[in-house]
Amino acid sequence: MIRNKETLSFEIKDNSVRLIYNQQHIVFNTYNCPSRHKFNQFKNTIANSSKDRYADINSIYRLARLCEVKGIAGTNYTLHKNIAY
Repeated sequence: MIRNKETLSFEIKDNSVRLIYNQQHIVFNTYNCPSRHKFNQFKNTIANSSKDRYADINSIYRLARLCEVKGIAGTNYTLHKNIAY
């Protein structure tokens, strides 16, 4: 599912949330999170939010910090554990 905000876009999958901002990709996934429950809380909060909520970088990183989810920055590739596709 792709969720578009004012300046950000999110590609939400089962095990990852990809944030797309100014041609930069930041992937939040279950492998960088202490528990699956916290990642699902992060993912569902973004998926169920209104268009103006979580529409800037600071609010996304605040939510990630509260849910203890870490992002991996990069270009248009997916990092799965230690293998880049």
